[in-house]
Amino acid sequence: MSFRRAALPKTHLDGGEENLPLEPAQAKLLDEAIRRCPEDVVKELDAQVRLRTCRGHCDDKNPAQVIADFLKTILKFRRDFDADNIVNVTIPKGELIHQCWPVYIGRNTDEYGHTMMYESLKQVNIPEILDGKGDIQLRELKAMRVQVLELVTRIKAQTSAAKGHTVYKHNVIFDIAGLSGSIFSSRIRAVVKAMILEVTECYPEALHKMFLINAPRAFRFIWAVISPWVQPSTRAKIHILGDAKDLQKQEGLSLAEIPQQLGGQNPMTTSWQLLQDIQAENRRKDQAIQAKLAQEQQAKVRQQDDEQQKITPLPVEPRQKAHAPNSRPSPTHRAVHTRSNGAASSANAASSVQKPAELTGILLKIQECSEERCFLEYGVRNWNAYSHSAQPYSV
Repeated sequence: MSFRRAALPKTHLDGGEENLPLEPAQAKLLDEAIRRCPEDVVKELDAQVRLRTCRGHCDDKNPAQVIADFLKTILKFRRDFDADNIVNVTIPKGELIHQCWPVYIGRNTDEYGHTMMYESLKQVNIPEILDGKGDIQLRELKAMRVQVLELVTRIKAQTSAAKGHTVYKHNVIFDIAGLSGSIFSSRIRAVVKAMILEVTECYPEALHKMFLINAPRAFRFIWAVISPWVQPSTRAKIHILGDAKDLQKQEGLSLAEIPQQLGGQNPMTTSWQLLQDIQAENRRKDQAIQAKLAQEQQAKVRQQDDEQQKITPLPVEPRQKAHAPNSRPSPTHRAVHTRSNGAASSANAASSVQKPAELTGILLKIQECSEERCFLEYGVRNWNAYSHSAQPYSV
């Protein structure tokens, strides 16, 4: 079964294939492929990845099964490399690897919004990658490439928001000047094969066009080795050119799209620098969040302290132990009452200046012990003693 691909529009305003939904037959094919996959494929792979995988393999033999197999492979690959978060972390030997194999990303895009990537074989430090003291492993090289592709994916998402239409493809210019059969050793072939089969193929339909410039004569032999590793739909997007001038003459690229390193006007920044900027911004955001949480915690503690102070009772002086309300005073206690009555009688004979102070003491005792019958009785008796006093007084 073969599916006709939608032709790209003449202007970016029409959207292009990237901005179009799947054709009905393609959508049916994708549904069949998803039914053959575990539920995690739908949960963890977004709709755009599933759509791109369908478009990239809808012309294969037994396409539903091929698409299902690729979706499962992509899911496992993204889990292995933590692709969703890899832009936010520094991979092992990340700085060394990015220095040995620099990748540049342009600030300008083409008319539709495709980002431009630029690489140069002359800047790839092959001896350090293969036999350097850094002991770079193949998995670390793949992690670096995943980091770059995820970075470009993030940039394309930002471009989509700015342009108002979907952009999920990018352009690549690879300067292969200096490539020779001796450089393309078996170890280099293993690296290139891993990058193509194990990394690039997990980003289906992400490439819009690739321009290989300054191709030497030996490239025909090398291309014969590499091309079988590349999907047919991807091979159709690779353009082999002479020098950088052919980017304008043959491909119609504007100076704004061509990297400054090739005489164009597109400012390029290394992927390593862009990653460092993203991670620095993430750290600033994390610090701001932590500072805000600390302030909120301090405010909460102060509020709790204020509320605690409002409900804390004032200290109460210890009281004398009293009898139960219904209990009768003991004989000993009655003796105390008798002595108190005698003391009150003696107080009647004292001067009137002392009576207010003594009366105040009696009233305080009545207030403190009002709930105790024995002390209430004691207070009333003494009150009567003062009320029958011959000398008037005032409080």
